[in-house]
Amino acid sequence: MGKYIKRLLFRLAIAGGSVYLIYTYALNDEAKESLKSGYQTIMDAYQKIQTTLEDRKGIVIEEDVFPNKRETQKQWAELGF
Repeated sequence: MGKYIKRLLFRLAIAGGSVYLIYTYALNDEAKESLKSGYQTIMDAYQKIQTTLEDRKGIVIEEDVFPNKRETQKQWAELGF
């Protein structure tokens, strides 16, 4: 298990370093701006989704009670339950 973790960390370090070097030296300014714009678009969408979900948290949608259910609840209430 220890070898697996070491290999994973090594591969992550290599991948991260490669991405950094490519971003720093291989991309022109237009490509960098395009990546930043794409990242910002994704983050904006994430924020909108998160806000929507937070707004809906705690909202209880009550279904319309059918007449027979209403009658049954009334009968239980009369019995003291």
